[in-house]
Amino acid sequence: MYAQKNLEPQVCSMFNYLLPVVAMAVSIALGLDVFSWVKVLATVMIFLGVYIVILSNKKKTNLKKLEAN
Repeated sequence: MYAQKNLEPQVCSMFNYLLPVVAMAVSIALGLDVFSWVKVLATVMIFLGVYIVILSNKKKTNLKKLEAN
């Protein structure tokens, strides 16, 4: 609840993207899951999603700066 009230939506969405990666790493480290190339592909896709969120946030910020001038 704290994050939803006090953080920007971009930060919350990045956290939501990264949570499965952290869960996968912990489960592999604890021996509850096995490493596979499907997991590597899924991780790459998740980081691509985070990159897109960051990129869109930068574009919005730059557009607001241009409109202010």
